[in-house]
Amino acid sequence: MLQRERGNRSVPKALLIATAVAQLIIRHGSAENTQEAKQGDACSAAVYIMQLANSIDEQRTELINEISKANADLLQLETALALPQWKTKSTALTPLIGLVLAEQQKLVSKLATCNKAAADAARSANIQAGRNWAVAELAEITTASSAGTAASTLTAGEKVQDTATLETIHGDTCTNKEAGSIAKAKTGVDISALKTLTLFKLRQHSTAANRKICLGHCDHSATACTTTATNHKTKTQSKKFLEEDKSETIDMQASAHSQPEQATEEENGKTYLKAHKRHLNWRLYNFNLNKPCKATYTSLDKAATTQTNEPLRRSVLAVIKGPNEKYDTDSKEQQKVINTFIESNYGKEESDFKEKVWNKIRETDFSYSIGGKDFKGKIAAIKTSDHITIAIGASVIYSFNKQRVQRNIRTGQTNNRKMQARHRGK
Repeated sequence: MLQRERGNRSVPKALLIATAVAQLIIRHGSAENTQEAKQGDACSAAVYIMQLANSIDEQRTELINEISKANADLLQLETALALPQWKTKSTALTPLIGLVLAEQQKLVSKLATCNKAAADAARSANIQAGRNWAVAELAEITTASSAGTAASTLTAGEKVQDTATLETIHGDTCTNKEAGSIAKAKTGVDISALKTLTLFKLRQHSTAANRKICLGHCDHSATACTTTATNHKTKTQSKKFLEEDKSETIDMQASAHSQPEQATEEENGKTYLKAHKRHLNWRLYNFNLNKPCKATYTSLDKAATTQTNEPLRRSVLAVIKGPNEKYDTDSKEQQKVINTFIESNYGKEESDFKEKVWNKIRETDFSYSIGGKDFKGKIAAIKTSDHITIAIGASVIYSFNKQRVQRNIRTGQTNNRKMQARHRGK
């Protein structure tokens, strides 16, 4: 049987059914692929929370990388400003340095808060990962089966005991698993989508048979145990008598309810372990809510052509009118002067700035030997503080050359005056 589709194309009904089933599977898979599904057992939860701690640390690294971008731009601008060919264009470069410094300060001011929040959140997460990991391995404790201890007589009061031993004291299945081999943890973590965090602990096995470690056994099929004492045996059985318990969770979307409570000073100092759950909830919740490490460096080509960028506008005004000039957003004349400066020096679009200024700066060659270290290449290669001596050296060399030229000019002027005096004396 065929069904008609638009465009008079025939599609087999079986194909339509298969497509619908596939969509259901995809939707079901998506539902399963939540942050909570990745914490299905203690081992998966341990790996997940370790990844969560790593992702928190990565956010701190990302902020530092943004600061490094600002540092690189600042070093390149300062180097260009020190080179003779850009000295005449210092009016255009100086506001850019002010702009980068403002961006840099914005990022640096977040770093201290980011460092503490990330360190606290990652530390609590790692503690919980270790606890879940321990639960996963301790749940593998298994008693060893034994041949049993036979009774010697059937007299009143006789006791028959067998020694229980553990064939698995501390499992290593979870330890030896790689993160990629745990299906539920494959796709990493997303703290913003995390609703609940599962805290695993141990409990006695829920299956009654697994709690039956000791066995009184009649160890003979042909002779009744009642007449032969040695047929009575007490044995231990191979059982895993503990199991994981994931009944405890903490709410990571506390904004929908009430904020988690901070640990008290007493809990912080005297009973830190007791306060762990509260620390974990509070720190992760606040890290997710406040995003202390979330900040990006606005690239020069974008910032320099944005007429509404206040740090740039203030820097431009300081260059044009001097540092004591008051910045006034209500002064149409002042704002027009600033707009004209930005447009004429940097352009209207990001591509204009790259073509007019940035590419020309970065493609400039330099070659210096400073303190026994050679620096040679293009300004674009200056990215780290290791190159800061280039800017200093370039400035020193330029100043030295400038002073020498000025001395030569003054010497020439003096000689000219002496010659003129001699001529007048004649």
